Amino acid sequence: MALVTNVAVVGGPLRTGRGSSIERVIRVAMGPHGAVTGGALVDGDGGWLGFVTGAEIRGTAVVLPSAIALAAAKQIVDRGGERQGFLGISTLPVKVPERQRGGRANTHGLLITAISPSSPADGAGLLVGDTITAFAGEPLSDPEVLLTLLRGDRIGKPVTLTVVRGTEHKDVPVTVGERSSRRD
Repeated sequence: MALVTNVAVVGGPLRTGRGSSIERVIRVAMGPHGAVTGGALVDGDGGWLGFVTGAEIRGTAVVLPSAIALAAAKQIVDRGGERQGFLGISTLPVKVPERQRGGRANTHGLLITAISPSSPADGAGLLVGDTITAFAGEPLSDPEVLLTLLRGDRIGKPVTLTVVRGTEHKDVPVTVGERSSRRD
């Protein structure tokens, strides 16, 4: 199927649902349509401009530019696939009370609600009830940000988590594991 439409906007960055952003996007003057989602946006000369996504902003379909798509694909191939790091925790975002901050700037963190046995977090001595306020110095306030920070080349490498346990602040070293592709 082919459709003819106009480019409505070229802009960015576009914040994604995983705490990251896409530097540049194209928006075309039509809403997403299942028949064209995943297809190519081409110019009048047949040049590939990008992939049409299923995302919509104000009635326009979002297109991932070809240069960004190719760079991401190359990165995945170079790494041998997209890999996701794993700590073995479940968390909830929380506001850290003033008396637990100890004068530190991080006002939010991730409360650990569960720890998988024999996981990197378990091996590092983390406890249910600890609040992680930073990952390798990056402040944490949203589980999606942690997932983004666990991507790529972090697997197998040590990182430091800043943790609040009661009123004590601890820097806890943990080696990032790799999430299994199978579901248990």
